Amino acid sequence: MALSFSAIGITVADMAASLGFYRLLGLEFDPSDDAEGHVECETPGGVRIMFDSVSVVHSFDPDWQPPVGGPAMTLAFECADPAEVDATSARLAQAGHTVHREPWDAFWGQRYATVLDPDGNRVLVDPFEGGFSAYIMQRVERDRLAALAEQKRQNELRRELAWLSRGARARATK
Repeated sequence: MALSFSAIGITVADMAASLGFYRLLGLEFDPSDDAEGHVECETPGGVRIMFDSVSVVHSFDPDWQPPVGGPAMTLAFECADPAEVDATSARLAQAGHTVHREPWDAFWGQRYATVLDPDGNRVLVDPFEGGFSAYIMQRVERDRLAALAEQKRQNELRRELAWLSRGARARATK
């Protein structure tokens, strides 16, 4: 059987605070989930996000320790457009969450903001429009069109030079 990516697991210090944060990003949880040690949510994209309290993680991995030096992963939540990036970032900040990086525009034109969940994990909000790969594809197409325009210009210059080299006659009439 081929392996298949199915879920992301997040260890949380405070389940209620973490679920509250992710509710603001559109994930749905039952209010009773705030008191649970393990909670799962399937996203509209089909990926499961699993939240485990530290005590649950210690029940099957007694030596588990939180990462040192900061989070090693970033979750991404898709927004409809750049305005929604700004609104989501503002809504999370208003709810008391840390905005790690205010909304900004990448050089390829996509708008991003990075917020921190209650456990310090980075969460990216962006309007996924293909991201950097779409930028590269658009750049390749622009370069191709520019090369075609340059080729057309060079061909026109060659025709003009050929005309001049034949001893071009001035117009006799207007």
